[in-house]
Amino acid sequence: RARARLKEIQPGLKKEIKEPKISKALAEILGVLNGDGHLSNLKYEICVVLDSREKDYYSYLKNLFERVFKTRFTLFKEPTKIKLRIYSIDISNFLVKEYKLPKGNKIGKLKIPKPVFTSRNFLISYIRGLFDTDGSFYIRRKKDPVLEISSADPQFLNEVRKALISLDFNVAKGVNRIFIYN
Repeated sequence: RARARLKEIQPGLKKEIKEPKISKALAEILGVLNGDGHLSNLKYEICVVLDSREKDYYSYLKNLFERVFKTRFTLFKEPTKIKLRIYSIDISNFLVKEYKLPKGNKIGKLKIPKPVFTSRNFLISYIRGLFDTDGSFYIRRKKDPVLEISSADPQFLNEVRKALISLDFNVAKGVNRIFIYN
C-alpha cells in the first residue's frame, strides 16, 4: 500500500528498466557507487557526488550510467559539486537485490559484489570505478609514485586489498586507506 501511494505521489519514480547483466560497464558503476555513490533509504535516489571541476569525468559517468540502465540521469550543479542522480524504484531495488549495495549509511555494509569476482576484467573495472571516486595519486619522498584508495569502512578496505592482491598488486594497508607503491 505504501509503495502504491508513493507511485501516486511521485509517478516519476517508476522507471521501467531492463535489468542489465554484469559487464565491465556495470562493474565500473558498482565501484563508483561503492565509492562516492549513495542509495537513499527514503526516496529511491541513486546519486554520485563529484567535484564540480571534473567536467569530463561527470560527462563520462552520465553517459556510462545512461548506456547501462537505458534511462536518463540528471546532473544537478551546485557551486562546488555536481550530483549525478536519478529517482527510480526499479534501479534502486535492482542494485540492492542483485548486487547487495547498501541503502543509507554505507559504513560496515560495503562489499565488493560477488558477480564482480566472476571475471578478472569485471574486477578491474570495479576497481577503476572505486579508484576514480575514492582514489588518489601522489609522489612520496619526491620520487615514489603512490596510488591510494580511502574508505571509512575497514572491512571493505581489507576486501579491496585482497582483490588488488588477486590482481597481482603489492598492497599496503593503513588505517583508512590502502596503498600501491611503485
